[in-house]
Amino acid sequence: MKRLLLVCLVATLALANAFGQSALFPTKKGAVAVYNAKDASGKVLGYSQITITDVEGSGANMTVSYTAEALDANKKPYKGVKATPMTLTIKDNKIVFDMKSLFAGVDAKAEITGDPIELPNNLSAGQVLKDASIKMTTRVALVRMTTEMNITDYKVLAVETVTVPAGSYKAYKVTQTVSTTAMKQTTKATTVTWYAEGIGSVKTESYDGSGNLLSTSELVEFK
Repeated sequence: MKRLLLVCLVATLALANAFGQSALFPTKKGAVAVYNAKDASGKVLGYSQITITDVEGSGANMTVSYTAEALDANKKPYKGVKATPMTLTIKDNKIVFDMKSLFAGVDAKAEITGDPIELPNNLSAGQVLKDASIKMTTRVALVRMTTEMNITDYKVLAVETVTVPAGSYKAYKVTQTVSTTAMKQTTKATTVTWYAEGIGSVKTESYDGSGNLLSTSELVEFK
């Protein structure tokens, strides 16, 4: 279950970007995007669903409220696991992530600080994007625990056509390196994500520090 939630998180993390004047994130109330979550062998572990619940503002400045929910292999919600409410902000043609979206199962009382991930509205192949550093501090019993996540090597590799179960899309291919430190141990992973205009992420691949494929997520439904 934890592994599935981590794979689903990759899809959630990859939902935002911008293409020209059209946000690469669903901005219509009621829109639903469903992603599969596959392991390195291609086995489907489950699905994740993003549902837009509210939209305020328009154009270059918007606030989009949505829920992220992990589903089982039959696309059914897990018993006792609630959808997580999140907010994405588009400000001056830059998309800013809700920082709690980076931590699966985050404690509502956790303190999250740092520089959120931002994505500009004018991407181009070869463009270098802004790094980010985020820290979450929480308590387990009397123990204070800190998890730090650093996003580096963030750049646009190319513009490609990618085919997934939901269809074929012209998309920006974006990569980033994610270093996560918790309990004095650091793990490193690289993600490659394809973003399509008006939809967001259509495919994401995650690799470990040695370049081995860990997981894949693809858009299977959009409505």
